[in-house]
Amino acid sequence: MAISMKTKYNKYWGNVEKMNMMIYMAVVLDPHSKLTVVELRLTDLYGKEKGEELASNVKNFAYSLFDEYRAMYSYSQSGPINNDQQQDQEDVRLGGTMNYVQSLKERAKRLKGSGGNVRSEFERYLNEVLGEDEEGLEALTWWRLNAHRYPIVSRMARDILAIPLSTVALESAFSAGGRHLYSFRSSLTPEVMN
Repeated sequence: MAISMKTKYNKYWGNVEKMNMMIYMAVVLDPHSKLTVVELRLTDLYGKEKGEELASNVKNFAYSLFDEYRAMYSYSQSGPINNDQQQDQEDVRLGGTMNYVQSLKERAKRLKGSGGNVRSEFERYLNEVLGEDEEGLEALTWWRLNAHRYPIVSRMARDILAIPLSTVALESAFSAGGRHLYSFRSSLTPEVMN
């Protein structure tokens, strides 16, 4: 049995270069951990040189994955307009150019903190420090409460954190059924029914 367990372990976890990057992404998308924890743990486990190389691979994968999500979920100019664009159009229609200029200034101020580009959404998430009231929140609860702040990254989190960490081999699922459901366990006595 131990040899069989060791073989399974080596198949899925034995070689760090062959590990699925989504495992690391689950840690990156946990607001308590993020990329820094992945980098530190890999360096602790595999040494400075190898750990930094692995951490760099994880970081590159994370940004490329974000770029894919950004391409899927951000709208082009010809696509649907966002709330800021609707508000600008409403300002021009109701109040003329002055309201429009004021609206542009407010939008520029909001973008100034984020660098003004979409990619910074991921960087803002990675650099944000959790507040005291957020420390006790589970990752899924945090994402539910903060999805509006990080619309693209929250879609990544929704998809990646829904992936089960491990799977049960098909044979194991069927063979376990006989051990759990046997004739005495699956029948109810009259005393239990009352």
